[in-house]
Amino acid sequence: MPMRNSGSKIRSEILFLGTASVLPEAGNDTASVLLDRKYLIDAGWYAPLNMLRFGVTPLDIEAVFITHFHQDHYLGLVDLIFYFAMNKKKYAERSPVRIYGPKEDIDDVYRRICILLKADIDLGVLGSMQFDLIGVSPGTAVDIPEYTVMPCRTEHAVPSLCYRFTSRGTGRTIAYTGDTGYSETLSEELAGIDLLIHEASCGAAVGPHVGHSGAVDAATCAVHARVRRLILTHCEKRLRSDALKAAKAVFRETRLSKPGDRVLL
Repeated sequence: MPMRNSGSKIRSEILFLGTASVLPEAGNDTASVLLDRKYLIDAGWYAPLNMLRFGVTPLDIEAVFITHFHQDHYLGLVDLIFYFAMNKKKYAERSPVRIYGPKEDIDDVYRRICILLKADIDLGVLGSMQFDLIGVSPGTAVDIPEYTVMPCRTEHAVPSLCYRFTSRGTGRTIAYTGDTGYSETLSEELAGIDLLIHEASCGAAVGPHVGHSGAVDAATCAVHARVRRLILTHCEKRLRSDALKAAKAVFRETRLSKPGDRVLL
């Protein structure tokens, strides 16, 4: 939940659930974060388990923001819906979870998730579960209780989004890229934000890459956007050390994320 500092202003909390690339090593997960412990941004393989691991009940989740529908970014949504179904009575006492994602794919992917879950959940139980599916497009803002969320287009092989969150309490801004190749347009749309969480799946390598970024690409985006801080994520273990060094050579205020990291703004 939002936290208050000594000046009583609400602060945003980012909790990293997973930071790995498409094949996570033991003890990690594919890239996903929690904002204020109730907004899930991308859903790694083990999203519900990781929430519990870091002291968050999945029943606290109010909304899920999927950057794009490649499996390593939404597989945990299957388990999250299963968790809700196994806690049907408690879930029924709360408002339906809102699931946001690229409008081109969200309905079809959700239909496939339901088909998969029918093998494990009684049809009556699954059919009575209520979710709000909300397809979003670049440039069309979404309002949630504490934030205005602006989806921005990213460069990837399927429809994909970066989400920029602006706190209505503090004005602080956070952006989470998902998968993307370097894009000057994205840098412009992220101008002046406080925290950029950017993928670095290509490690220390320098672009161009088709649909993915290296650490130098992420740092270059941070420089051009004039952001305050950069955190690298979505990078496999063997590449992380060199990726951090390469990024810091371009943008000094860079750090590398790890599971369980908590950042307050």
